[in-house]
Amino acid sequence: MSGSITDERTGEVRPWSNRVLRVITDENLESGHYGLGFINQKIKTVDICRSIGFNYRPEELGTPNFENSVNDALKTFFDKEIEWSVSIVKGTAEVTGFRVLPSTSLKK
Repeated sequence: MSGSITDERTGEVRPWSNRVLRVITDENLESGHYGLGFINQKIKTVDICRSIGFNYRPEELGTPNFENSVNDALKTFFDKEIEWSVSIVKGTAEVTGFRVLPSTSLKK
């Protein structure tokens, strides 16, 4: 999801971009559910870029080329275990990033 928003105070038009990441988890499953479930986690695309070290110019935000490049970068994280970063934003807890956890493979 992307577009532009106008700041009501200044009239400045700024681009925005968000993603909804669908991830598999074994935490906080509904009562009586076992195994794996999934969650949809909304996160700002700029927070994704910061989390994965994806460099961009602010004017690229929301352009089709930028959005496709971020999608391609996210595909490299399939089958990886991640940990969310949560911060308080405007008085509410919000996911503001993630990191890939080191592999916990038992193979030697």
